[in-house]
Amino acid sequence: PVVRQKSATIQEHCNELRLNFGSHTLVLRAYNEGFAYRFESAESGELYILDEILDLRLPPGDSIYFAEEESFMSHNERLYIKYAPADLSSKQFASLPDLIETQNGLKIFISESDLHDYAGMWLQGTG
Repeated sequence: PVVRQKSATIQEHCNELRLNFGSHTLVLRAYNEGFAYRFESAESGELYILDEILDLRLPPGDSIYFAEEESFMSHNERLYIKYAPADLSSKQFASLPDLIETQNGLKIFISESDLHDYAGMWLQGTG
């Protein structure tokens, strides 16, 4: 397929909200075609992140193309299987990227970027 957009530069038009919590900041961005969040820290030295949770609650009728994995040692070459979110158990997890298809046809792509010395995100079913 034809590449949607080719250009030497990519303009970044978004609305940004920065929430400061002491030496840590949560950055939220809203674009015309999506949103993003990231955590920033002004602390020096090593930081240990014990947990980071993004809780997505999908309504009945939505589906997800889920790249189900067997372990956290992934080669990122899984088949994408279409599931109803309610059919995914807490024992099932997937690597990214994944795609959600809403009942009205809207598609939501879940991905990540800028991972330097930081673990990647995994999606887990909850039933």
